[in-house]
Amino acid sequence: SSGLHNLDPIKELLGIRTIDVFTQEDALKLIATQTKLDFTPGTAFSYHRSDTEIILLAKIIENVTKNSFIDFTTQQVFKPLGMNNTMYNNNRSILSNTAQSYRIEEVTYLQPINDLTLGPTNLYTTAEDLAIFYQNFTTPKSRVAELLPKLDSYVTLDSGKEFASIWGKMTLGRYFDHPERGLPKMSWQFGLVGGYACNVFRFHSKNFISFVLGNNNRYNGMPAMLMAYEVLEDDFTKPHFIDYSTIDIVKLKQKTLKKYEGHYWKKANGLVR
Repeated sequence: SSGLHNLDPIKELLGIRTIDVFTQEDALKLIATQTKLDFTPGTAFSYHRSDTEIILLAKIIENVTKNSFIDFTTQQVFKPLGMNNTMYNNNRSILSNTAQSYRIEEVTYLQPINDLTLGPTNLYTTAEDLAIFYQNFTTPKSRVAELLPKLDSYVTLDSGKEFASIWGKMTLGRYFDHPERGLPKMSWQFGLVGGYACNVFRFHSKNFISFVLGNNNRYNGMPAMLMAYEVLEDDFTKPHFIDYSTIDIVKLKQKTLKKYEGHYWKKANGLVR
């Protein structure tokens, strides 16, 4: 809710490509050049990406603790949580047993991560460690774990209104809350950097979490949700498929449909169709 501009659009305007090396120092210099805000702080929320704020937070942590962000998060966050195979890495050090980032098209090729910023990206983990992380939401086992439920608090603007996006209410942990097939509270989160992607579905009322990690630039939300369907099938109150024969449908002529063809732009969150 700071109103600071996200870095991705600025990088595009400057001709900085995703394949170009972009460091933490580059990011801080770019952030320092901003002279105007996108909106008055507290009046809106930039929910697609908040790289700017997270990079600044990482820098604040380094200045206050006199320690690197990598060392601080390892010693103060991941180890207390029991996540011993999780760490930030700036791609300059080689990690062992790491799945490479690649893309599948007509041919398969490597897609290295050249965005070396720490905080919004370059966090490496395992399925086992991610499971440990989410277990701490319901059964905290450390002082750090006691802070995690705060991530489920809704983003609240200065007006007192809870921020909602097209995908549902937004939480401080960047989850989108919305019902799924009749279950009242389900949180969804998705991330994609290079070839690495992760989808997480949390069914709060059932204390059940389904997630998939991938490294081939493919959307993996469907297999993650299908796993949830397998386990929770008897708990859903609405069917998996819609029976369109039970719905009143108005057939429109081709001439009427043609009127709606074109490019659609939603300024509020930069969506184009």
